[in-house]
Amino acid sequence: MTSETPNEGGHKKPPIPTPAKKIPAVNIEKRGDRLYEVNSLHKWFAISSILFFVFTIGMVLADYSREWKTYQRNFNRLQIERTQKDLQQAAASLDRNKFQQLQQQLQQARAELQQNETQVERAQKPVNDRSARKYAVNQNYQFTKAVYDSQKYEYEEAVANKRSDAQRLGDRLKETEKKLDDYKAELERVDLDLRAANDELNKYIGKRNTIQKDIDTMLTDYTRLQARMNTLNPGLIVTSFRNAPVFDFMAPSERINQIIVNNLYNDQPFKAIPRVDRCTTCHQGIDQKGFQDAPQPFRTHPNLDLYINSASPHPMETFGCTTCHNGLDRATSFQNAGHMPRSEEQRKQWQQKYKWHEQEFLETPMYPMNNIEAGCYKCHNASPEVPKAAALNNGRDLIRIYGCFGCHKIPGYENIRKVGPDLSTVSGKLTKEWVRKWLANPKEFKSEARMPQFWWNDNNGGGAPPYDAAHWDKRNVAEINAITEYLWSKSQAKQLPPGHTGGNPAEGKNSPTRAVRFPCPGFTTG
Repeated sequence: MTSETPNEGGHKKPPIPTPAKKIPAVNIEKRGDRLYEVNSLHKWFAISSILFFVFTIGMVLADYSREWKTYQRNFNRLQIERTQKDLQQAAASLDRNKFQQLQQQLQQARAELQQNETQVERAQKPVNDRSARKYAVNQNYQFTKAVYDSQKYEYEEAVANKRSDAQRLGDRLKETEKKLDDYKAELERVDLDLRAANDELNKYIGKRNTIQKDIDTMLTDYTRLQARMNTLNPGLIVTSFRNAPVFDFMAPSERINQIIVNNLYNDQPFKAIPRVDRCTTCHQGIDQKGFQDAPQPFRTHPNLDLYINSASPHPMETFGCTTCHNGLDRATSFQNAGHMPRSEEQRKQWQQKYKWHEQEFLETPMYPMNNIEAGCYKCHNASPEVPKAAALNNGRDLIRIYGCFGCHKIPGYENIRKVGPDLSTVSGKLTKEWVRKWLANPKEFKSEARMPQFWWNDNNGGGAPPYDAAHWDKRNVAEINAITEYLWSKSQAKQLPPGHTGGNPAEGKNSPTRAVRFPCPGFTTG
């Protein structure tokens, strides 16, 4: 049969294609029907495979050595060390003699149970049967209770709406209520029978259970610590598998921790991004007691009851960390988080240890720890005094005393009278030379002066770039002279109030104070 013969369905089979012409395998490397050479293909395939393998190993090593993962491994080791010490203390505190006595009593009780095995099995059977019966009756009671509640609601609705079927629904409700009462009574009878069966069984196993309970009570702390140890250290194979690339999506022990702070956002171009604090990824012990003396970043927060605990005024799960401390919320490295040193010494230590440098484009760097109370002002700016924030309260007092709001725009100080004197008539009572000396160093003229020194400081003296004292001396003198001349150019003549005129000498003679003589201070009358 040819390919043109119709099949049973009436359709023709497609024609069989003509076989392709075979080309002899001669000089296969130079054949023109190939776009590659086999030897070259093998070479580049080997090179690309080796590169892919190297890059894969590099990816795994880079992921393993991430900064926050190193911190979490170190904290896990610290927890294991402390748990081991606690286990040793718990084991040492056990009363060995009493524990051995309980162990011997438990062995004796188990031996007695083996001797009375037949009686125990005979007493256990009623317990099992009545437990099963109690479960079945309780299920019937619960289901009937659900039906009763539904029918009761339907009946009350019918009565309230004066429906015609209210009487029928009431009769049905009474039947269900009777059935519910029957199940409840049966449940109570089965419960009493079960108690009696348990009392009979406890005659044989009660002693063993009591001894075992005493042993468990004695080992409570040790058992809890042992369970914690197993959780912290499940084994190298389990830990490696859980945290391996590709498999770490299941239940890794090394993972990024984050707190989503409600109603707080980072303003980005055209979008407000919710704030997500990831500080606890590295600060693992911040909310755990017992790590007060641990190295950073594992140290416990110094005031858990005020800032961290769920019962505190500032719970961590609500306020997060950057609300008070500032910093980059989603960062997981020391440098990117925006840490700021508290002193020049700490700055040098961080530069050597972490390669730290100040991030000039980070809008909200962290407050240094010696200025951390500044974060309280975000929420407590309307309070006259913030509890437990002595440095903040003192700073606000200094702002009021020295009039910082005269030059700086500070919320809450907009309508307060400026501290500085009126300079609109300065040329009428001062000289230019005196003003220059005052501007150069106010405290040199008056040690109690409130006005700070603005020139020859760290940022505009010999210690500032370009580190040329002569350059800064010329510049500072020029700025002081310019300010003085500006004040004189805007100054107006002092307008004194007119003197008193139009006196009456006659009335003065008749004044009752005329005969009173007031001696000058420092003089006596003779």
